[in-house]
Amino acid sequence: MNYIDQHKNSKENPHTVTAAQTGAYTKEETNEAINQKIVEIGGGDMQQAVYDPTGQRKDIFAEIANQISKAMLVAVYDPTSQKKDIFAVISANAPMYTALYRLDDWTDADEDAKSKGYAYQQTVTLTPNDPKSPTVTTGSKFLPQMGTPKTGVAETDGILKEALNIIADGVTSTGAGTVTTLVREKPTTDIPVVWTLRTEV
Repeated sequence: MNYIDQHKNSKENPHTVTAAQTGAYTKEETNEAINQKIVEIGGGDMQQAVYDPTGQRKDIFAEIANQISKAMLVAVYDPTSQKKDIFAVISANAPMYTALYRLDDWTDADEDAKSKGYAYQQTVTLTPNDPKSPTVTTGSKFLPQMGTPKTGVAETDGILKEALNIIADGVTSTGAGTVTTLVREKPTTDIPVVWTLRTEV
C-alpha cells in the first residue's frame, strides 16, 4: 500500500480539521442541542398536562371566559335554577297597562277621601299594552314603575310631567279592569299614564 492510500485510509485526522471548519457541531454543541430539545419537549408536555389534560385542543383561556360568562348569566337571571325565560316571566307577572285620565272627567271625591286631603277622583279603564296580558282585578298589585309617553315637545312634556306628579302623589287602587285615583288637585291636561301591575297568571 502506497503513501497516498495510507493517507486516505487514515482515521486520525492528519490535517487536524475541526468541526467548525466543516460546519458541523462539536460534541459539546450536539449535547447542548439535544438537552435543549428535551427541555422543550418536556415543557410542552407540562403545558398540555396543565392546560389541556384531556387532549381537547381548545383555547383554555377562551373556554374559562365562556364558562365564567355563563355562570354570571345564571347567577343574575336564574339564581334559583328554575331554567325559565326571566323576561317572559316578568312580562307575564308585571305587564303594563295604559289609563287615559281626561281633564274633564275628574269629579269631587267622597267625604271620606276629602277628610284625608284628596279633593278629586277619577275611575279609568285600563288598556293592556300587550293584548295577552291578564285582566286586572282588585287583587292586582302596583309596581313602582309608572310613567307617561314623551311627545318630543319640551313644553308639552313638561305639562305632562306635572300632571304625572299630581297622580303619583295621589292614591290609586285597582278594580275590575280599572284604576281609581284620588288626587289633591286636578291635573291641567289629559294624560295617559302607564301603570305596571303584578297579576296572578
